[in-house]
Amino acid sequence: MDMAQTQAVADIRRQIFAWQIETAVERTVALIEALLAHGRVNSAEVNRLAMAIMVAVEQKNYLLFADLVYFEIPALEQTGQGDLS
Repeated sequence: MDMAQTQAVADIRRQIFAWQIETAVERTVALIEALLAHGRVNSAEVNRLAMAIMVAVEQKNYLLFADLVYFEIPALEQTGQGDLS
């Protein structure tokens, strides 16, 4: 992840903990779309993560949402070598 994306992850986590959930979801979607647009991630992994985030938000498990953003989004780039699906 580049510096701007790392900062975006930190900003999203701050928004979650400030209860700005709608904004955090929107920024998460934008970040994932940017990663997909650059072909840096595997779309199957992105779909898995998106589903997990949706479930966490639906269940109001915002700590899980924050953890998914912090740990899983950076891991997408480490494991993804472009779109393999």
